[in-house]
Amino acid sequence: MELLESRPKVVLLLGKQAQAAWSQLLLRASPELKSLLVITAPHPSPLAYNKTDAVTGQPNKELLNEAFSRAAALSLANAV
Repeated sequence: MELLESRPKVVLLLGKQAQAAWSQLLLRASPELKSLLVITAPHPSPLAYNKTDAVTGQPNKELLNEAFSRAAALSLANAV
């Protein structure tokens, strides 16, 4: 976090590997990092993009669009 010019407002994790890595990072992260808003979505690869999420029944492309839209809106709403 010290290397970033400004503190991130939202973290967007794309795919299960990113989500697993974030979980591992949080085990030894600072309170500041743990307090960030996190949004998860499927990986945007061509293999996953046109599939349907088994849990929600929604197409992955819709979940990705929602995640990017939410991240953008939250980032802009929290802009300083």
